Amino acid sequence: PFVQLSNTVKGTYSIKNTGTEGTGFYPKVNVSSRPWGSNQQLEASLLFGGRERTNDFSVNAGLGLRYVEVSYGASKKGQWVVTVAPWMLIVALLILLVIGMEFALFRRRRKSKSSTSL
Repeated sequence: PFVQLSNTVKGTYSIKNTGTEGTGFYPKVNVSSRPWGSNQQLEASLLFGGRERTNDFSVNAGLGLRYVEVSYGASKKGQWVVTVAPWMLIVALLILLVIGMEFALFRRRRKSKSSTSL
């Protein structure tokens, strides 16, 4: 998902072995987060020839707007993700609520001043 409520980004990726049916290997997949993020090399589960497998990943990305990229060889797939701590979301909602209340009170005071000056 685009917004994740932690500093850890969790996701899935799919990888396909285009080799013949008699082959199999454990692909080493790179997962990175930018900017100021980490780079991890994960070993995916056993992948036989002609099959596609989906694996989960988790990377500590920190808080904020991050670009998370999963790559294997020349293949790359990335996505922008916003990571927010739950307490930050609560604080932001409280700030928006206070701003909204102040704006409503300001409009009410302004309206009452204009009606009394007539």
